[in-house]
Amino acid sequence: MAKQSIKKIDIPVFQVIAEVAKVETMESGMKMVIYTNEVAPTEMAMLMTLKGKQGNLLFAPAKYEFTEEDLEDLPEIELEKGEKHPSIRMRNIIYRLWEQNGGNNRPDKKTSQEYYKEQMERLNNLLKEKLDPTN
Repeated sequence: MAKQSIKKIDIPVFQVIAEVAKVETMESGMKMVIYTNEVAPTEMAMLMTLKGKQGNLLFAPAKYEFTEEDLEDLPEIELEKGEKHPSIRMRNIIYRLWEQNGGNNRPDKKTSQEYYKEQMERLNNLLKEKLDPTN
């Protein structure tokens, strides 16, 4: 497999302080429960997108800051410095809309995840309507 650098990964990579709270052996691997410190809404949104996904987990003592050298074996992300991945930007915007429309106090009691899925489905349908059925 060709070596890639962290700058070309198709999803954002971020660092968060975490505690490995529980480790269990399983038939096909291990199960870990990880607790994080409080995270910003953007990082929370990124973490939510990882549910059910497979990836690479790097772990070091909390005061350790990963360097580019530590991460050189990971695939690259093609983003400008400070630029967020478009899908994360969209998730953050939808999260802010959910907050501005009542958040946890919404009359319909929709969680941010439910609201996100609903809004993404609505956007997908709008885009599908623009597709040329002859192509």
